[in-house]
Amino acid sequence: GRRGQGVVLDGFPRNRVQADLLSRWDTSVSFAIQFDVPDDVCTTKLLGRRQCSNCGGNFNVARVDRDGFVMPPMVPVEDCCPSPNWKKRD
Repeated sequence: GRRGQGVVLDGFPRNRVQADLLSRWDTSVSFAIQFDVPDDVCTTKLLGRRQCSNCGGNFNVARVDRDGFVMPPMVPVEDCCPSPNWKKRD
């Protein structure tokens, strides 16, 4: 980004090559946030990922409500995809 504007790196870097690339950028990291989420919660949400073949939107059909984590499904509004043709995204 331009000076004075920040960026959010979500899931980057994920490996050594990406970390090396990040170190070459003309910027510095001000802070980092690490979330401690149980593996089963992450797995449930990952397995719920879908993509609509009609509009290309990304959605998640999984509902999580346990151990203090409340994540409802994120599905399209009916106007967008009246009869969604979902496929597994990953």
